[in-house]
Amino acid sequence: MSGRQATSAGSIPPPRPTTRAAAPSDTAADTLAPDERVRLGHLVRWICTRRHLVAAIRQRPPEPGESAASAYYAAWLDAVEALLTEHGLLP
Repeated sequence: MSGRQATSAGSIPPPRPTTRAAAPSDTAADTLAPDERVRLGHLVRWICTRRHLVAAIRQRPPEPGESAASAYYAAWLDAVEALLTEHGLLP
């Protein structure tokens, strides 16, 4: 059995809907299932992080003799610092 309990007549009740009907005042994010909200949150965070990373890479060209990996890592740290500052987590 699929985990649902049989009724007194012996039939299995219909499955419950997993999402609720959208109200006119709902935003698109309000109508998403919880796992979809988590994925959307990760995507939004990545887009914000990516914006800072692109800006940091453009503002910080590699120094003479610096490897590409070191330059990227330094830009990544600058991007994380900018993101944390934007959200008020760093002064």
